[in-house]
Amino acid sequence: MENKPKRPPSVWISQIFLMIFALIFLLPVVLILLMVVGMPILAFLIVLVFNIGIATLFLTAFWGLVKRRVYGRWMTVTLLSLMLVVSTLAQFFKPSGPLGYYEYKNSVQVMGGACAQLFMIGLFVYLIYSLAFGSAANAFFAKPDTTE
Repeated sequence: MENKPKRPPSVWISQIFLMIFALIFLLPVVLILLMVVGMPILAFLIVLVFNIGIATLFLTAFWGLVKRRVYGRWMTVTLLSLMLVVSTLAQFFKPSGPLGYYEYKNSVQVMGGACAQLFMIGLFVYLIYSLAFGSAANAFFAKPDTTE
């Protein structure tokens, strides 16, 4: 009889993040396919291939976690780390666009925003660390005992 440990919270939360990120990358594909826009075919293909490719990576990592595969664990750690780095860099190198950014009115708001940002980054780093090196995750991804 197989003795499989329960799915730890770090795996559950990681799976939720993977699905959210996959949906974020699939939403523009659905919107482009539904809208009739005079978009050049090359730009359309680039957006389509890029978004479907990234979403496929997230869904593959999700499926690896569902099936308790080691590749799913390390793909998830890599993808979540990449998303953390990209979102942190986006705070310093803000992309231009039609929407403006919120400007703080005083130093208290700046400090509150910085503390909240650091807290959220800390939680995300802890999630990545516990998925990569946590004892519950190690037990979850270990080969099951088949002793009777």
